[in-house]
Amino acid sequence: MESKAPKIPRIRRIFLITFIAELVAFAIISALPISDPALYASFNGQRSAITSQPYFSLWLSIFPHNLMIGSIEFIPVIGLLMFIISMGETAVVVSVEGTATHVSGFAIFASLMLLPHSWLELPAYAVAASTGIYAIYVYSRYKNQGIAKLFWTYILVSVIEFGSYFAFAKDFTGSAGSILFDVIVDGVAIFLFYLMYKKVSGKAKRSIGTIIYMYLFVIIELGFAGAIEAAEIKIEETAHPFNALFMWIPGAAIIVFLIMLYRYWDRYEYPKYMKNDNNENNGENNEIKF
Repeated sequence: MESKAPKIPRIRRIFLITFIAELVAFAIISALPISDPALYASFNGQRSAITSQPYFSLWLSIFPHNLMIGSIEFIPVIGLLMFIISMGETAVVVSVEGTATHVSGFAIFASLMLLPHSWLELPAYAVAASTGIYAIYVYSRYKNQGIAKLFWTYILVSVIEFGSYFAFAKDFTGSAGSILFDVIVDGVAIFLFYLMYKKVSGKAKRSIGTIIYMYLFVIIELGFAGAIEAAEIKIEETAHPFNALFMWIPGAAIIVFLIMLYRYWDRYEYPKYMKNDNNENNGENNEIKF
C-alpha cells in the first residue's frame, strides 16, 4: 500500500524559488525612495569602522556575522523569518543610501550584483533558508522513526542562538567570542542532525544527510564570500576602485567549484543518480556516506 506520508520536495527546487524571490524582493525594495538620515549616518559610521581594518581583521568582521545570520536561517519557520528580515534590512539600507546620495537605489543594487561576493553571499542565505523549509518536510515524513526528540532539541538550540544574536552577538562581531559561539552552536546543530542520521535508514538517511551537507556548504560558501568581499573593499579604497571587478577571476572559479560541490552533495536529486529512487529497499545502497 502506498504511504500517505507527505512527499518531500527536491531541495534544489526550494532553493531556486527562494533565491529568485530574494533577488526580486531585494531589487524592488532597494528601488523605493526611502529617506532616513539617522540610518544613513549610522550605516556610514559602521562601514567606516569596518573597512578601516586590515584584510584579515576585515574578513573576521564579515564572516562570523554572516555565518550567524546563515545559521539562524536554517531554523524551520524562524529561519525564514530571519531570511526575510535580513534581506529586507539590507535592501532598505541600499534604498536609504540611494536617496541620501541622489542615486537610484536600484542602481546601487545593480552595482552590488556586478561584484562576485553578491553571487556567493545571497545564494548562501537562500540555501540556508531553503534547507530550513526542507527540514520541515523531512521531519513530517520521518518523525516516527526516532528523530522527533533530536529534532526538537535542535529547534531549542537554534532558538537560543536566535535569541543570543539579538541579545549580544552584534556587540562582538569579529571577536574571538563571536567565532567561538558560531563554532559551538553550528557544531551542536550538525551533531544533532548526525544523530538523527544514525537513527534512520534508506531515504530518510539520505534526506537528513543532505541537510548536514547543506550546513557545511553554507559555512564554506560564506567563508569564501567574506574573503572575496574583504578583498573588494580593500581594492575599492585604492585609486582604482573598479579593479574590484578583477575579483571575478577567483570569484568565478569559486562559484564553479561551489556549484559542483552543491550538485555532488545533493547528487541524488539529479537524473543520473535517481534510477533507483523509487526502490525503497535499495535506499541503504544509495544513502549518503560520512
